[in-house]
Amino acid sequence: MRFVFLISAPLLWGCHQYCWATETTQLISQADVYSEPLPIKSFTDNWRGSALKDGDIAFAQGKIELRQQHGAFQYGLVWQYDYLIRFTPDTAKLYYQIKNNLPLSKTADYNLWIKANHIESKGFRLGYSYAISPDWEMNSGINLLRGMQLLQGNFSGFGQTNSLQDADHPLNSVDQLQAGIDYNYSKPILKEQTLGWYPGAPSGYGVSLDFTLHGRITPALKFDLAINNLYGRMWWKDVPNSRYSLDYQLDRLPQFNVDGQLAKKSSYAQTLPYSLDSALTFQPVAQPWSASISVYGNQLIDLWQLSSYRDVLGYKVGVHAEPQTHSYGLSLEQQYFGLKYMTDTLNTNHARRMSLGMYGKYRW
Repeated sequence: MRFVFLISAPLLWGCHQYCWATETTQLISQADVYSEPLPIKSFTDNWRGSALKDGDIAFAQGKIELRQQHGAFQYGLVWQYDYLIRFTPDTAKLYYQIKNNLPLSKTADYNLWIKANHIESKGFRLGYSYAISPDWEMNSGINLLRGMQLLQGNFSGFGQTNSLQDADHPLNSVDQLQAGIDYNYSKPILKEQTLGWYPGAPSGYGVSLDFTLHGRITPALKFDLAINNLYGRMWWKDVPNSRYSLDYQLDRLPQFNVDGQLAKKSSYAQTLPYSLDSALTFQPVAQPWSASISVYGNQLIDLWQLSSYRDVLGYKVGVHAEPQTHSYGLSLEQQYFGLKYMTDTLNTNHARRMSLGMYGKYRW
């Protein structure tokens, strides 16, 4: 909590100054989605329709903010969505084979592991901008949030197949399987309702901090940094929890041994996943062009981008490339409006990477 106070102290100190300042209304939206093994549509739907590629991560992160600004002080409404999942390639391969009715790999070992963290929240933001020096400015914000959706947990296990390949009865191809799952949720995803389990949704309240820094290292070299959920915690009450363990042996009767527990946790603290955007931009003085190298990062990956810009008829037009994901994009900016879109393919049904950012501003 001392860290929370230190980062938000300038915000609170400046609140008394906003009343006589010019008002500006802003709408800011940013969404980033990436799936390594499959296109986004297939990953979120039924895992069908596309070939499986190597990969062990997928994520979707988004934020929408309606902000009112009085001079250096801001307040407004905010909505956040974070879904990060990491898994072993064996887990993706096994799930893909099952969903597509494919035979399992012969005499293979499957190392199974998944870790997921999902939270959706909405709330109120207070922020304050302040100049460090004539060339550098910071903005810090505190978000008071209410939790809407929760899913966080782990799955781990080990499986071993034999030489049979029976797509219609895949368990005949499995010699042994041991697995366990422990997850917390607002809505069950493993059909716990068939066991008569209707726990109701938990209630959650939390806080997060965001931070931006802008400045010039030299007259032609500019640095930008934005971090969302620099610190973020959601405190939930009455959280449904499911724990299962599975032991399967092909040559044993009974073949299945399943133990489990359905319960409610009186309290649970969830960490909000962070995301960051950082850019280093070179723009020669009095020239209509510029270039930058930037990075979008979270707990799973850092994605680097190369960009070039040109001033055209009062607009700043940008071309962007993200080599790691083979994605390309365009952007259009001016004082009161901006739009940036990036993807690895224009066919959204086949896209594995999509990024969309927008902002609008109105000065009263």
